Amino acid sequence: YFTVGLEEIEQTFAEFLTLARPGAWVIALEPDSSTKRVLAKVARERPDIKIVKSADDEQNIESIDWKEYQFFGRHNIGNAQAAVAAVRRLGITPKEAWASLRSFKGARRRLEYMGTFKEAVVYDDYGHHPTEIAADISALREKYPKRKLMVVFQPHQVSRTKLLFDDFVTALSGADNIVITDIYKVAGREEKEDVSSEMLVSALKKKDKNAGYVGLPYDNVSRYIKEKVGANDLVLTLGATEINEVAKGLTSADK
Repeated sequence: YFTVGLEEIEQTFAEFLTLARPGAWVIALEPDSSTKRVLAKVARERPDIKIVKSADDEQNIESIDWKEYQFFGRHNIGNAQAAVAAVRRLGITPKEAWASLRSFKGARRRLEYMGTFKEAVVYDDYGHHPTEIAADISALREKYPKRKLMVVFQPHQVSRTKLLFDDFVTALSGADNIVITDIYKVAGREEKEDVSSEMLVSALKKKDKNAGYVGLPYDNVSRYIKEKVGANDLVLTLGATEINEVAKGLTSADK
């Protein structure tokens, strides 16, 4: 039995990067304190590796008209910066790379536009960690500042829900309305069931959030959302499960 913490994770990433070929490039995406520690270890052990901070790679993104691009959100823009910095090392100019990205529609289940239900806009995302949830909510808030955001979330694993319970509550609180459905349980990997979706709802209500629990199956959740959603709403289904079936159930009604 052993415990893995942040220090061990950082060490593993550092060891992985030091396996790169001689003179390799490492593109660092908006280094935070943890990433900086990893890069410092790499620099000490492999001074031949060239470390580039993508945000500082002579790319003036302030002049870019983001309306021309189909992806949005600070995390996706950061990923785009890193991609442009990487292909630049292969001889593709930033101008060429950014032009190519105009046709990029984004990855499936990553803030994927699903369609509309009546006049409400519907998105889906695979996010099931508080950091991902917070990033998605922030991105949608920026893109649709005048719409009310309804998040439909299916937690993944009892153990993860228990461990990150407070973080989930904080992240989900960024939405106007929150619907929590049954926790997806992974056979053979679960602990004692001492946490539940209803407990998440209760904690959100204590923060004066409009939250509710709706049980599976997914078509049951879709029916519930159809009754509650308004024309000026924005719906986001979230989870590493088939919760996107809820989004499909909503948007298929308008087809």
